[in-house]
Amino acid sequence: MNILKGYEEQLSGIFSDWIKVQDFKNPLTLDNFSKNGVPAEMVKPHCAVCTTVNQCWFKNEENKKPKEMDYDSYSKFNRKQKGLYHPYCHCQKRGLNPPKEEDIKIVLDKNKENYFFNSKGNWFYSWGYKDKDKNDFIKTLKEKIIKAYVRGNYINGKYDFEEQKKYGFRINIFVTIDGVNENKGHFYDMKSGFIVYPNGRLKNTTPLIRREK
Repeated sequence: MNILKGYEEQLSGIFSDWIKVQDFKNPLTLDNFSKNGVPAEMVKPHCAVCTTVNQCWFKNEENKKPKEMDYDSYSKFNRKQKGLYHPYCHCQKRGLNPPKEEDIKIVLDKNKENYFFNSKGNWFYSWGYKDKDKNDFIKTLKEKIIKAYVRGNYINGKYDFEEQKKYGFRINIFVTIDGVNENKGHFYDMKSGFIVYPNGRLKNTTPLIRREK
């Protein structure tokens, strides 16, 4: 019965619209470490890369989840040795019910907000907003980001397993900003950078940058 259940769980990780990456042998996640990231020596015998994605949620599509290991040129590994992200990896994909908006938490601290208004304030004003609109703008932006994420409207960010492995898996979420006042009826395509944290938390790295057509 346990064998059948194991196969069912593996199939759910292949065919589900959303997945949760989980290493059942590793109790550590990105939440256990500071902003300095996951030090490899502290998670041994587990992998720092795998620790950063442990218990994280992803749309089960190419370029929206961590890239799996390609074993085509590594014939020396047998089936049992071929882990998900590297040889002997313990990570498994498990099917996840599509997240709802209320399942997602956006972490966007005041420093990031201030950075946006100080460095990109010209965008904000050019979209028709005023200083008095800042709080409502941030609230609406978070709502747009959550809606986009649960629709899977994002792509993997720049993520090199060697360079970025300590800090977590990066994604860029696509949002469209509505113009207001004199710019009502105009729409501006942007993207917002995040690190994926366990169980539906998304921590902002870059509030907004222009999206290339």
